[in-house]
Amino acid sequence: MFRSMSLLESLVQVATRRSRQWHPCRQQQDVVVRWHNGWSCHHHYLTGNGSQSLPSWNRTARSFATQNYDNDARKQNNNFPPRRSANSKQKQHTRTTKKRPYQQKAQSFLEAVRNGRIQRQVVPQKVEELLLLCISDTAQQEPSDGPLALDLLNAGISNSNLPHERLIPRLFSLACQILVRSGNPQAFREVHRQLWRLLDGHQTFLVNEKIPATVAYNSRYVNDACSQLIHFKVMQAVNKKTQLDKRSLQEIQHLIERLEQYHTDPTVPLVGDAPFEDSVVTFLCHQQKTREAFERVRQKVKSYNTFDIIPYQPPNSTFTTIVASFAKAKQPEQARKVIEWMLTEQESKTGSIVPPPNVACFNALAHAYATVGGTNAGYKAEETLQWMQELRETKFSDLVPDVSSFNITINAWARSGHSDAPQRAEKVLQQMIQLSEAGQDISPTEESWCSVMNTWVNSSKPGSVDRVAAILDLMEQLYDNNSGTKLMSDVPYTTYVKAWEKESERRRGRRIEAECTDNILQVIDRMEARGLHLTPEIFNAVLTATAKISPNNGILYFLELERLYRDGRVQLATRTFNIGLNAIATLNRPDAEEKAFHVLQRMEEYAKTDPTVTPSRYTFNIMIKALSRSHDIDAAERADTLLRKMDAMPLISPDCTSYITCIIAWGRSQQSDKFERVKELLIRFLQSSAREDARQSVGTVNVFNAALSVCHHNAVATDVSSAKTAMFVMQEIRRNDVRPDQTTYTSFFKVMAKFDLHGHSESSELSRFLKEEFVHCIDDGMVAPDIMKAVIRIAPAVLVDIIGKDIDCWDVFAVPSNWSKNVKN
Repeated sequence: MFRSMSLLESLVQVATRRSRQWHPCRQQQDVVVRWHNGWSCHHHYLTGNGSQSLPSWNRTARSFATQNYDNDARKQNNNFPPRRSANSKQKQHTRTTKKRPYQQKAQSFLEAVRNGRIQRQVVPQKVEELLLLCISDTAQQEPSDGPLALDLLNAGISNSNLPHERLIPRLFSLACQILVRSGNPQAFREVHRQLWRLLDGHQTFLVNEKIPATVAYNSRYVNDACSQLIHFKVMQAVNKKTQLDKRSLQEIQHLIERLEQYHTDPTVPLVGDAPFEDSVVTFLCHQQKTREAFERVRQKVKSYNTFDIIPYQPPNSTFTTIVASFAKAKQPEQARKVIEWMLTEQESKTGSIVPPPNVACFNALAHAYATVGGTNAGYKAEETLQWMQELRETKFSDLVPDVSSFNITINAWARSGHSDAPQRAEKVLQQMIQLSEAGQDISPTEESWCSVMNTWVNSSKPGSVDRVAAILDLMEQLYDNNSGTKLMSDVPYTTYVKAWEKESERRRGRRIEAECTDNILQVIDRMEARGLHLTPEIFNAVLTATAKISPNNGILYFLELERLYRDGRVQLATRTFNIGLNAIATLNRPDAEEKAFHVLQRMEEYAKTDPTVTPSRYTFNIMIKALSRSHDIDAAERADTLLRKMDAMPLISPDCTSYITCIIAWGRSQQSDKFERVKELLIRFLQSSAREDARQSVGTVNVFNAALSVCHHNAVATDVSSAKTAMFVMQEIRRNDVRPDQTTYTSFFKVMAKFDLHGHSESSELSRFLKEEFVHCIDDGMVAPDIMKAVIRIAPAVLVDIIGKDIDCWDVFAVPSNWSKNVKN
C-alpha cells in the first residue's frame, strides 16, 4: 500500500533552555558567543589576543541496543550458546579522529586571523569560501561543524568594515545552513539566536543603500536564513509526528511577524520573496491553518507587481504543500479546488505567475481520496489519474503520471471496500504493464503488485486467496526469469500469509484450518528456494497467522523458531517472542504463566548478546495479563512485582495498559487488602511517567475506570470498603483534573447502589459525597437511566433536593435532555 516518504532526517533537540540575547551595541572587538550548554568564549580577532577556539558541542551518544538489566549482562551463560553480535546499526557511533580538509583549513585560517597574519579586508571573502567548502562537503558534515561555522562567522563580522560590508547577510545565511545541516542538538536554539542577532542589528549588519540590487541581495540571504529555520523546525516535528512545542511555536510566530514588519518598513533594506512565503505556508499548514495559507498565496498573486524589487513568483512546492495539507486533513474536495484554481489562473492570464499543477499535486489529491476511503475512493482516485493524463495530452506535455500515481490509485481501490475493487485494481495494474511495454517508464513495482494483492485480501469474494496466490506465482516467475536481478522482499509473502489467515476466518473447520496452516508454513520454503532473506518480519507474520488459527500450533511453531534461533540459523526480534508469549497467555491454562515466565527469562538471557530480542513494554504487559487471568493465590503480587520491575528499568516504563491490567489482577485476587493495593497503584500511576504519556489521551481515565470496576465487582452490602475506595477514586479524579466519562459515572453509582446507606454510621458523609458527584454528572450531561435508578434506590433525597419535588412517580427513563446530552447509546 502507499507509504508517504519522510521529508527530512529527524534531528535530536536537547531540552536546554538557557539563552542570551546579543546586543548590536556591544563592541565588535569583543564578540561573545554563549551556547546553551553553559560555556562561553571571547574572541579578540581585532586585537590579536590569543583565545581558545570554541570547543565542540557535547555529543551525547546513547546506545539503546546495549542496555542490559544487570551488571553481568556481558557474561556468557553456559545454558545458552553464544549469540552473534548486534549488527552494525546497533553499534555505537565512533568519532572520526582524522580532520577533514574543511576543518584543517578553517582552523588554520582562524589561527592566522588571531595572530594578525591575514589582512582584515580579505577576511570576509575567505570566510565565505570556507563556509561554501563546508556546505559542498555534504557527505561528511557532523555536529562539530556548527561551532566552527560560528567561529568563521564571528571572524568575518569582527574584521568587516561595518556597516558597509555587503557580504555579512550571506555569511549569516551560510553559517545558519551549516548549523541546521550539522545535526547538532543545539542547532535550532543557536540559529534562532543568530537570526535575532541579525534582525536586531540590521542597521549594523545590512548595507542600507537605496539601490534595488542591494535590497534584493540583503533580502535573499536574510529571508533564506529565516526560511531554513522554519523549515528545519517544522520538518523535525513532521518526522516525529508531533506538534511544535509552545516555545518553538511562539518563537517562529514572533520571527515571522518581525520579518513582515521589516518587509513593509521603507527604512529597512528588506523585502519579501517567494522562499520566505513558502516557509510561512509550510508553517501554517503544519498548524492546520491550510485555508489561511491558501488565501495568503491568493492575495500575494492578486497583488503581484512586476515593478516590485523581488516580484512574487510562488514555486510549485508551495501549492504541493497546500494540496498535501488538505489531503492530510481528509479534505480532498478542498485540495481539488486548489488545483482547479491553478488551472484557472493558467487559462485566464497570459504569463501567469502561478505554475501549472505538477504530478505531486495530483498524487496528493489521489492520496487524499485513498485516505478518506469509502466506496467511491477508488473511482475518485482513478478519475484524478485520468484527469492528469487528459491534461498531458491537451495542455501540459510534461505532466506525466509516475509510478506513484498508479500505486496510489490501486491503494485507493484496496481501501474502498467496493465490491468491484479487486478487478478495478487489476485493471490499473494491467494499464501499467501496457505502458511499460509501450516504452514508458511506468513499470509495476513490488508495491504495485502487493497493493493489488491487498485488494483481494480485503475483499469478501470467493476465491480471493486463489487470486493472491496467482499474483505471487507470477511475481516469482518474473523474479526467476530475471535471474534475481530485482530482489523480492518479504512484503508479498507477508500479504500471501494474511490472505490465508483471512481464508481461515471465512471458512471454519479442522480441514480448512489444516489447509490454511500448511500453505502459510510453505512460505518459508518458497523464500528459501529463491535465496531470499528470511527476515524477522516474515517469521512474525507466519507465527501470528498460525497462532490465530490454532494457538497450540502457534506455540509449537514458536518453540521451533526459538530452537533455530539458539542454533544461530535464523534471526528473530522482540515482537516474535511477544507473539509467542501472547499465544501462551491466550490458552489460559493453569501452567500458562509459568511457561510465559520461562520464555521471559530466556529473552533476558538472549538480550545480553542480542539487543534485538530485548523484552519490551508490551512483553511485560503480556506477562501481567497472563497473571491477571491466573487463579494462583500470589498472582496479583507477582503482577505488581513485574510492574515495579518495569518502573525501575532505564529504557522501559509502564504505560496505562500496565497499570490497568495490574489493577484487574488485584481485583480478581482473594487478598483481603486488595482495595488498599488498588489505591496504592493509583497513587503510583499518578506519580509515574505513564501519567505524563496519557495526558493527551483517554488513557488516564481508563486507569480510574479500572479501579472503579474492581470496586463494583467486589462490592458487598455489609462492607463499606468498596464504597470508600470508589470515593477515593473520584476524589483523585477531581484533584488531578481528569475528565470522567460515562463509564466512570456508571461504575461509581453502581458501586454505591450495592451499599445500604440506611442506618450506617457514615451514611451522612456518603450521601453528601453522592450528591456532589450526581451534580457533577448532571453538569457533564452523562445521567444515564442506570445512574438514575441507582440514585433513586440509595439516596432519593438527593433528587428531591435537586428537582424540588416528590419522586414517587418519577419515571427513571424520563431523564431531562440536558442531563443526558452526552450519554452514548
